Amino acid sequence: MNQSLLKIIDLTVTYNTGSVKKKPILKNFSLEIFQDEILAIIGESGCGKTTLAMTILSLLFPPAAIEGGKIYFNGQDLLSLRPKQHRKIRWNDIAIIFQEPNSVFDPLRRIGPQIAEVLCLHKGLNKKAAKARTLELLASVNLTHIKMLFSAYPHKLSTGMLQRTMIAMAVACQPCLIIADEPTSALDKDNQQIILDLILQKKKEMKQSLLLISHDIQLVAESADRIAIMHDGRIVEIGEKLNVLANPQHHQTQLLLRASDRFASNSSPHPS
Repeated sequence: MNQSLLKIIDLTVTYNTGSVKKKPILKNFSLEIFQDEILAIIGESGCGKTTLAMTILSLLFPPAAIEGGKIYFNGQDLLSLRPKQHRKIRWNDIAIIFQEPNSVFDPLRRIGPQIAEVLCLHKGLNKKAAKARTLELLASVNLTHIKMLFSAYPHKLSTGMLQRTMIAMAVACQPCLIIADEPTSALDKDNQQIILDLILQKKKEMKQSLLLISHDIQLVAESADRIAIMHDGRIVEIGEKLNVLANPQHHQTQLLLRASDRFASNSSPHPS
């Protein structure tokens, strides 16, 4: 096994509902991600997957709150850092591909300068060099008419094009870890596999770690090295992909597999 990259220990996150008792979202959550691996976290909607991603990136805001635990990234305790230190890590060392690209891009600014700004901030490029690199990145995710796209506003792009653009921004600084949070759920079936394949291609080219978050075991499981099943704010099963698919131990894993046509046979006993 490769060296540990991200280690989460007993992380607890709650949501203040206004009542005396806070609602727990993550409950003593623990997980480890290794260098150059693909770890898929699979769970139903509402189990805490997106909250986990936001906590890692220090993008968690009230009424959500961290009640306890540790998050170590390359040995550094992320929860002890100041906001300025988090901003240096975000996009440079840890990047994210969101479910909704519109939540990332400022609708009042052109697409290209928003990506170039990340390069100027984290890599120290001047505007000319950042623009040139941004054009290269847009081309690398199989977009065409890249000079026109550079000057386009987000609403001018289709959802699929915006998702490719977000992938370009996520890999711009060659981060150690990319978190892909339901990256294909806003797309139609034809485009889902195309975008997933593009994410996997970029991961392979840059030898990054990939945390692939999804509710769809059928879509992402074949791509993963390890699979973690999340339920009610906790990891209930984790292991090598083939072991989890062939011999699921937890009832939640079994339910997810039964719901998938592709893996239905794995959750049923084999005839002797």
